Amino acid sequence: MIKNRILSFQLLPGVKISDEGVAKELGISRTPVREALSMLSEAGLVESRINCGFTVKKFREKEVEDIYMVRECLERLIVRLTIANWDNAKEKEFRALLARYPKIMKIGKLAEYSRADDYFHDLIAKYSGNQTALLSLEKLRDQIIIIRRYDHLRTTSFNETYEEHCEILDFMAKGETKKAEEHMSIHILSSMKVVMEVIKN
Repeated sequence: MIKNRILSFQLLPGVKISDEGVAKELGISRTPVREALSMLSEAGLVESRINCGFTVKKFREKEVEDIYMVRECLERLIVRLTIANWDNAKEKEFRALLARYPKIMKIGKLAEYSRADDYFHDLIAKYSGNQTALLSLEKLRDQIIIIRRYDHLRTTSFNETYEEHCEILDFMAKGETKKAEEHMSIHILSSMKVVMEVIKN
């Protein structure tokens, strides 16, 4: 429940999480709530400070840079592997996904927008055929969702994401591996730049 609220932006970075409040809401003791918060802390979604309890994690500049650098390298690899496994059925699935984007943009809900963005990247990873790469991306995903919130708050963000995803898909469909990798890199590092600027301010 706590994780879902963090990833759906009901609990924002820096917000304190009351173990007593959650326990009362769920009608349970504080012990399992504390255990859950400790697990979320290990997953990098929550911070625990002595005498301050638990708060939703606020990422520092170096942490953001480190995560994006790993993600950029990983997703370039995933794009390359997926192109090697490409077929018409995969292209059809991607086109159907992107066809949903305009409707999501009209709805204007951050959580829906974030899920669509994630699914595009997850689908590429799924078709890479590399389970280790897929699991590695999954480990980063939850932290990336929180970090990307700073980018997604811009009114132009999803439209830019839509255009960039279309470009990446077009190059993948044409088998232009180098260009697909380059555009994936630009897509990820552009998001990092925006997030870094927000965090600095």
